[in-house]
Amino acid sequence: MLIVAALASATAAPAVEANWQVLGTTHNSVAFLDRRSMTGPGSQVVRVIRVSGQPQKDRWRSSDQHIRVDCAAGVMGDEGSTIEGADGKKVSYGPTPARQPKPSRGIFLQLFNAVCDGKDGPLVSDPHSWTAANFKVGM
Repeated sequence: MLIVAALASATAAPAVEANWQVLGTTHNSVAFLDRRSMTGPGSQVVRVIRVSGQPQKDRWRSSDQHIRVDCAAGVMGDEGSTIEGADGKKVSYGPTPARQPKPSRGIFLQLFNAVCDGKDGPLVSDPHSWTAANFKVGM
């Protein structure tokens, strides 16, 4: 009996960790920060996923972005992204040289605060499922 119990626990699926911090919503999507991509508070490149709350209407399901956050300079920039269409097709884009100043509001301000100040927020394990269950248009 003990051997059967040990085998059952050894083959059980590992628990899914909640590594995605909810940054906030836009009019049509929810943004999440991959906490595993962070090296601690301070300037770095992090991974952010935006999930559409209405993929058929928007014609995209998700955007997987790598964003450089420079805390000292107060700027952010796109280091490359992959857009998944509502049909499941993915298109990747390389980094751009453009930099934007620290936003004054919205999801990118929340991102800046999470990266530079270590501001925590709610954590979820699956951004797509969380969005499907919680997103309301115009949140």
